[in-house]
Amino acid sequence: MPVEDAIDGHRVAHDHSVTATHPPDQPQPRPPCHTQANRHLHDFMITNILAPVLRAVGVDQPDFRAVLVATQVVGIAVVRYVARFDQFAATDIDRIVTAVAPTVQRYITGDIA
Repeated sequence: MPVEDAIDGHRVAHDHSVTATHPPDQPQPRPPCHTQANRHLHDFMITNILAPVLRAVGVDQPDFRAVLVATQVVGIAVVRYVARFDQFAATDIDRIVTAVAPTVQRYITGDIA
């Protein structure tokens, strides 16, 4: 069986996103100490860098695209440097970039339905 048939990316993304969040009718609790850090990270990545660049190049939905790109960048940083998943932390950065670049490019210019 081809891997594409065995592993459904949509299902993996949905199932893991749903289990990591609260029900939609309940607000996501945030400890006060994290609120300021979250705002700084958002402002640095989204407001100051990604969204303005995407607006300047004229893509549709630049703010949403910026957030999608940030999910990849922040996710890589967290898994590599904070959680330090051994195999990922030991992987050459060029290999990681090669693996995720097509996804980031799709978030920037591709169909995001």
